[in-house]
Amino acid sequence: MAFSSERMEIEYLAAAPAHDVLTYLDKKGSSHQPSFFDRQCVSESLENCLLARNERLVDIALALVCRAEVIEQILARRATNSDSSVEGSLEPDASVMIAALTNSTALSFIFASKWLMKWMPWIARNGSTEHLQALFFNPNVPNEVVDHALSGSGAFEGLSQDRRREVVYYALRSKPVANGPDEKSHDYDAAGHHTQGCVWNLFITVDPHDQGMAGVLADALPKLPGFDVPYEWVRSINGDKKTDWKEDQVKFLQVVLDRWCTDVDGSKNSARDWIPQRIIREMIASRVPSYNEAARKFVLDHPDVYVRRGYYRGLSRETLENLKRYFERDGSDFCESAVHNPFFYERSNREIVLWFAQRIRECDPPKDEYADTPGGTYVERQEEFFKQSPAKYFESRWEAEDPVGYAASKREGADEMEGLDQRERMFHEKLNELSATVRDVVQSRNWLTVGLAVAAGFLVAKL
Repeated sequence: MAFSSERMEIEYLAAAPAHDVLTYLDKKGSSHQPSFFDRQCVSESLENCLLARNERLVDIALALVCRAEVIEQILARRATNSDSSVEGSLEPDASVMIAALTNSTALSFIFASKWLMKWMPWIARNGSTEHLQALFFNPNVPNEVVDHALSGSGAFEGLSQDRRREVVYYALRSKPVANGPDEKSHDYDAAGHHTQGCVWNLFITVDPHDQGMAGVLADALPKLPGFDVPYEWVRSINGDKKTDWKEDQVKFLQVVLDRWCTDVDGSKNSARDWIPQRIIREMIASRVPSYNEAARKFVLDHPDVYVRRGYYRGLSRETLENLKRYFERDGSDFCESAVHNPFFYERSNREIVLWFAQRIRECDPPKDEYADTPGGTYVERQEEFFKQSPAKYFESRWEAEDPVGYAASKREGADEMEGLDQRERMFHEKLNELSATVRDVVQSRNWLTVGLAVAAGFLVAKL
C-alpha cells in the first residue's frame, strides 16, 4: 500500500487498527534503504502521531522504524520493575525490544546508541535467542558491541560458559565480522581491523578443551574473511618496538596451532569423525597468506597432517610436480582437503585438473550411503564452482578431458531437446484443435460425429 502524500499516510495510520499498523510499518521498514545523510524511515510527524496512540502493538510497530530518541521513549514506558526491592531493576517488554534491535535506523553504524548501551547488560545476560539474533543480524550493529561480545568485556563480561558460547556464535555471524575491514577505503578501517583482531584473539584465549566453544569456532571459520594477527597480541610479545609483520604472522601461527594441537578423546576418534580441534587447525592453516613464504613453509612442513591439509585446502598457486609429492606424502588426506579448493577446478589448470580427478577416483573409498566420500564432495564442489563462474571453472572432468568434444555433445543435446520441444508443441496444438471440434460436436448433439472425434483423439495421442 502506498500513499500519494505523507498526510494521507498519517491519517490512515492514526485510524487504522493496531495490527494493520504493525503490518504496514513492518513492510515499510523491510524495504527502507537508509543512506549516510538520510537514515529516517518515517517522519517525525508520524512518530508523534503513533506515540500519542499509546497502544502496545502500535509501539511495537513504531519501534521497527523510528529514530533512536523515540526508541528510548517506547522502551521506558513499556518497561516493568522486575524486582521492587531493587532500585532500577527494569525489565523491558520483550517484543518491543526485539523490534528495537531489528531497527537498522535506530542502531548507529559507527557508535552504539545511548538506548542500546543502557539496555545492553539486560540483552547480554537475560535476552532470548531472538534478541541476540535481532542484535547481531542487524546490518548496522556497531563494531563496538561486536568487539565486546567477542572479547567478553563490557556488558558481556562474566557470562556463564553456555551463555558466552551462544553470544559468540551469533557475534561471529554479524556483518562487521562477515564483511571484514574495508580494504578499498582510502582511510584505514580501524574499527574493522579491531573487530577482526577480536575474532582471531579467540583462538589464543578460548580453552581448546572446551568442546562447545571449539565447535562454535570450527563452525564459523569457513565463513570468516581473511587472516589477521591481533594488534594487542603483537604488543604483548613485542612491546612498542617496531617488528616485521610477516614474522609476527609466523609467531602467531606457531602459538595458535600449538594450542589447538589436541584432540579430545583422540584415541576414540576415527579419521572421518568431525573433531572441531582438527577443523580449526586445518582452516587456520588454509588462511596463510601466499605472499608470506616463511609462513607458507612453516605450514607445509608442519608435522601435524591437519595443518598440512590446511595448506592443500588454501593454496592458490602450485606446480604439478610439487602436488605429486604432497600426494605421495599424505595420500587421502591430500584429496579430502584439496577437494574444497577451487584451484583444482580452474580451466587455466587443465593438466592439474585432470591429474587431481584421477587421484580422487583412487582415494574414493567403497561407496557408503552414510559417508561423505571425496568423490561425492568433488562433484558437489565442481557444480558449485561452475555455477559461480562458468568461464573460470570446468563443468565436469569429462569437459576437462575433451573440451571440444564435450562442447559438441552439449550442442547436440540442445538440438535434440529443441526438436522434442517442437514435437510437443505440435501435439498440444493438435490436441487443442481436437478439443474445440469435440466441444462443437457435443453441442450439436451429433453422436456419430462425436464417436469419430473420439477415435481421432486416440490417433492423435499415439503420434
